[in-house]
Amino acid sequence: MLIASPFIFYMKDITVERHIAIIGTGLIGTSIGLAATAAGYTVDAWDPSVENLATAVRLGAVKHAAKSLGEAVLHAAITIVATPPELVADTVRSVLAFTGKDAIVTDVTSTKVPLMPLADADPRFVPGHPMAGSERHGAIHARADLFQGAVWPICPSEHSSTTVINAVEGLIQALGGMPMRLDAAVHDASIAITSHLPHIAAYAMYAMARQADLSSGLPVFELAAGGFHSATRVAASSPEVWTRILTSNRAAVVETLDGYLEHLLAVKDALAQEDDAALAKLLHSGMRHPDNVVRYPSA
Repeated sequence: MLIASPFIFYMKDITVERHIAIIGTGLIGTSIGLAATAAGYTVDAWDPSVENLATAVRLGAVKHAAKSLGEAVLHAAITIVATPPELVADTVRSVLAFTGKDAIVTDVTSTKVPLMPLADADPRFVPGHPMAGSERHGAIHARADLFQGAVWPICPSEHSSTTVINAVEGLIQALGGMPMRLDAAVHDASIAITSHLPHIAAYAMYAMARQADLSSGLPVFELAAGGFHSATRVAASSPEVWTRILTSNRAAVVETLDGYLEHLLAVKDALAQEDDAALAKLLHSGMRHPDNVVRYPSA
């Protein structure tokens, strides 16, 4: 079991040169571009998808659509890598190779432990992960306010430059986020519970409902109300993207699923054994109380 270490929110008045590059113009990358443009930054970007890049330009998220990664990062004070998870490490290496000693690089993918060797090897790179997104994907669904009030963990290495850390935190604040320094392993264990598990549960519930609809003829979708729609909203996310995200955090997700299955089996046993007191105790243990602190952007 991974043990959480103390964390701190850093909200300082930090300014950096207002010229950034974004590599990858999907939902998150384009939303960063929109937020950065609104905050007065000049944004260069590159994406191997000409369509995504053109959409980001049309939406006003990007001032200059570069023809290559090297061209995109040429004048940037900070580069944000917002590619699909399986491409992040190689893209970070490429950005670091194309840029000089004063370069600053961060990323937005949801699993941090695999990237820490890169952060250990180069103090210019600080891994990050904004706690904001959508079940929709692609540049067309980007929003300038996506990061307003969102916790945005960063996972500095012990070798990370203080200047680089401060600059990344300053950019996060400018985009509306709340920077939070966190150990990478603690981040990944936490995100397995708060992000990865909910997506797995949503896909499973929707698959079960669809099977009941198709094979048993039950009117499940006609009878689906707010609870079902809330619980399965993120099942509209791309299965291809989420396969890559979940496999990038495999060990933490497996451990989390073990705990979840244990709780589900306890509920099942209480029902099967007609032990109403045990069932009530289990439900009380998971009741969401208004005095619990839950940090996320307002809907």
